[in-house]
Amino acid sequence: MGAEIHARLNDSLPPVTVHGRTPLRAIDVTTPVPSAQVKSAILLAGLRGDGRTTVRESVATRDHTERMLRARGVPVERTDLADGAVAWTVEGGISVQAVTERVPGDVSAAAFWLVAGAIHPDAELVLHDVGVNPTRRAVIDILRAMGADIGERRSVATDDGVGEPLADLVVRSSSLRAIELGPADVAAAIDEIPVLCLAAATATGTTVIRGAGELRHKESDRIAGVAAGLRALGARIEVDGDDLRITGGGVLNGAETDSLDDHRLAMTFAIAGLVARGVTTIGRPGSAAVSYPGFFDDLERVRA
Repeated sequence: MGAEIHARLNDSLPPVTVHGRTPLRAIDVTTPVPSAQVKSAILLAGLRGDGRTTVRESVATRDHTERMLRARGVPVERTDLADGAVAWTVEGGISVQAVTERVPGDVSAAAFWLVAGAIHPDAELVLHDVGVNPTRRAVIDILRAMGADIGERRSVATDDGVGEPLADLVVRSSSLRAIELGPADVAAAIDEIPVLCLAAATATGTTVIRGAGELRHKESDRIAGVAAGLRALGARIEVDGDDLRITGGGVLNGAETDSLDDHRLAMTFAIAGLVARGVTTIGRPGSAAVSYPGFFDDLERVRA
């Protein structure tokens, strides 16, 4: 797109220095791995492009940026392609309007309480104003498919691709059953897969999760990290490349776990500690503050 970027060690490590150009060159690019963050960065840069910028992805990822832009007067064109692929296009030079908007509660943070309520034998939790964007709510629908008792009351009904829909969620103790998830399911719930692995470890039957390779490239190798932590707690998990098989129904026992400095793993193992027999210790728990600074305060309030 014309930007000049410098980094250390053959342009692979921070610090990164970016020299922008105005206008940037519009591009048509296919992302090698479905990533909402990469897509969003290119579309935002495309607003200062010299024409139409298009991002193509093999599986449609979350559309928060597209909704945000449309709510601010920027047309974002979606084109459905073959085999589930999709393309997103913006025109350069369009003005972005100011708006007043409610920011929804993060469904990825809510996911820990949804799993906690579902797997605990005596629970009822109410979560207010959670974002239920159709491209982000997969964790809710996956847990329901597993048998989770999750009620939903919409507070803002905007499923037209403009603005974010919100809902109050109520989760109660449930009897979960195994499920099979494919690459499209993983892409739709990529940040929630670690805590869904915990749900699977308590479910009846064997859950299969296929095509979870992107988890190896997050704040840690989450496939290895969640497998190691849940195994320490007594869960039965097999890893075959980028696939996981989790046989549930057993009893979790308190153990020492390591978050690998990854907020999703720290919170997953903390929720596991709610239902495990004995004491669960989480190494490097402070990483939870990356996305949820008050998590352990809320956990203590819920636990009590």
